[in-house]
Amino acid sequence: MPEGNHKTEYEKGSGIFGSEITFHNKDIFSKSKGDRFKNKSFSVYGLKLPQIVDVRPTNLPEIEANELRMDHLFYLADGSVMIVDYESCYMNKSKLKYLSYVVRVLRRCFRKKKKNPKLRMLVIYTADVARGSTQPQLDVGCMQFRVEEAFLSDLDSSGIESEIRRKVEGCIPLNEEDQMRLMILPLTHRGNAAKRECIRRCFDLIKRIEDEEMQTFLLSNMLVFTDKVIDNEDSNEMRKWLMMTKVERIIYEEKMQAVREAWKEAKRDTCNAIAAALLKNGVSAELILKSVDSLTREDLEKMQAVG
Repeated sequence: MPEGNHKTEYEKGSGIFGSEITFHNKDIFSKSKGDRFKNKSFSVYGLKLPQIVDVRPTNLPEIEANELRMDHLFYLADGSVMIVDYESCYMNKSKLKYLSYVVRVLRRCFRKKKKNPKLRMLVIYTADVARGSTQPQLDVGCMQFRVEEAFLSDLDSSGIESEIRRKVEGCIPLNEEDQMRLMILPLTHRGNAAKRECIRRCFDLIKRIEDEEMQTFLLSNMLVFTDKVIDNEDSNEMRKWLMMTKVERIIYEEKMQAVREAWKEAKRDTCNAIAAALLKNGVSAELILKSVDSLTREDLEKMQAVG
């Protein structure tokens, strides 16, 4: 970012989009702590782009009700505007959707400032799409349209998660790159099932971060990034957590911990009852250990000793 009195293109004016735009559901979450995006970079996704200076709302009035809205609209330090969409598969026809985003953003910009800014269209592909399997350019003769691409399949999912877990558990603050990686970590996995499992693990990690503003920033944007894969139960739980006060979160976690412990106890009792019945019917100890979840050899030996 520029230092001293040198201002970015964004800081020189009030912004192309003005300040009167209202926010819809997706925008409320992405904009709630949008200022925390300032000075962050997309370099962690393998892209050489100027730093982010602001996040703009994506509820452009021209977008029809039956169309999906773009995921994010960023203002970069060089004065350019970057439209961001996240995809789990590549379809050539999607470029028409991106073109419609570009046209609508241009219309909005021109109405506000009577000039057109430099626009960038970034498509971030989840790990389901491999580098080299897409075509970033559309050439229709009178017009050439090119998108910038990032491939999350290039990222080391397990390595990133292990490093972030180490920091969170060790109460080490997450740096800018950690935060950018954590928000999109679920999308670095292939398949919706693996993504949803990672969403739950990330949620548990984020809840342990002491910085409440960072918690809100990470959770709200993870909701946006994973909007196409997250299930309703996880989404609702994350939204509920965002709405709670610090005291309410502590009480909620204590209740949830009690529920988890009660569930473990009930499961353990059930497993022990099944194991005891199998022993009584002459089933070998080794087979019982392989067949009954959550049963330890020590517990089984105690049952055998009791008879």
